[in-house]
Amino acid sequence: MTHNPSAASTLRFLVVLLSLTFISITIHNSARRSRAFTRLLRRQTDRLESTLERVRAQERRVNQVLNGLDSAIARVDNEGRLLGINDAYVALYGMDVRDATRPSTSVEYDTRGGTALREADRPVARAARGELFSDERLWLFDAEGRWHVLSASTRELVHGPAEPETTLLVIRDVTEAVEAEAARRTLATTVTHELANPLTAIVGYTDLLLEEDLPERSRDRLELIEAAGQRMEHLIAEVLRACGRDAPLEEPHRRIDARALLGASVESFLPAATAGDVALTLRPGPEAPIDADAFRLRQVFDNLVNNAVKYTPRAGSVAVALDVEGPDEAGRRDVTITVRDSGIGIAPGDLPRIFDDYFRAETARDAGLPGTGLGLGISRRIVDQHGGTLTLTSEPGAGTVATVRMPLALDADDEPGPGPVPEGD
Repeated sequence: MTHNPSAASTLRFLVVLLSLTFISITIHNSARRSRAFTRLLRRQTDRLESTLERVRAQERRVNQVLNGLDSAIARVDNEGRLLGINDAYVALYGMDVRDATRPSTSVEYDTRGGTALREADRPVARAARGELFSDERLWLFDAEGRWHVLSASTRELVHGPAEPETTLLVIRDVTEAVEAEAARRTLATTVTHELANPLTAIVGYTDLLLEEDLPERSRDRLELIEAAGQRMEHLIAEVLRACGRDAPLEEPHRRIDARALLGASVESFLPAATAGDVALTLRPGPEAPIDADAFRLRQVFDNLVNNAVKYTPRAGSVAVALDVEGPDEAGRRDVTITVRDSGIGIAPGDLPRIFDDYFRAETARDAGLPGTGLGLGISRRIVDQHGGTLTLTSEPGAGTVATVRMPLALDADDEPGPGPVPEGD
């Protein structure tokens, strides 16, 4: 059989040509598909980057809004991690903005100066457990030594299938609002309570005048004054019940004579005592120079004398006395003021609560006499501000003894200065 080299070479050439053609076509098609796929990827990447930029812009706007809020806001997952906090949270809790996992420099308490909250009771831990609460109060002591009143609330956040469960924690610093409310209550309590005792003297003197033989026209005018005074007493009592619970603010102390101040107080209640057939007497004692706020101390004396006269039945007696005691082992000398009455007294079970705001002893309630239950509490706080003590002893039906002890001025040998001594109201 004859072999034709030319035919074999031609065949091989054709095979190679066809193979190269097929490879070229394949490469060409692959290149076209690659270019198309590249263009598709580029378009998708552009869309994705545009979407991401919109998301980043939206996140920046949300952060700007959150950082512009006064409330401290944190997003907490179920493991207690802070996934996001705003500037107010960072500032309030003294957080390290670069590492939110580091402990804060502020400490949360249950009350001002009370007990620090346990880790499990802190708002972040409760939010991590998914607890939902609203406007719960707590106190925060920051790194600068300031107290803050906080209002904490939580809200549940919607999460996707692959996202962790999170809770929104919102904390508002309500210190200014609480202090403003306290100031408002203090102002209302002080102003209205200061009006009560002078008004008692006005009504008392009016009653005495009405007992005299007066022209009909003068009597009618006095009766109008008496009725107006009684309405004012009622209004003052209502305001005190609604607003009064804080101690009056302490003013700078000046040298005064407690004896003169006590005498002026007793004198203002003589008409009321006479109208009630109560013998009101004063044993003034020696001069008693003390460093005090005369206005506030006069309020204490007025409260004690007014209570003694008011709760003493007819034909009873109220004895007011001032003494200077000491010196004791520490060299301290005290001015002691006692107000002793033969009135209705206080039951032993009521004595421990007698200085609580709004508390009135059962004997006072049974007697049907008006009162707010604020005077003794305010008086004790005033005496405490002056470094003294106010105590009460009593027996039902046997009367009550109120005792005020205050330190005599250190240079008591000097003459007391001309500090303000209010005259009888």
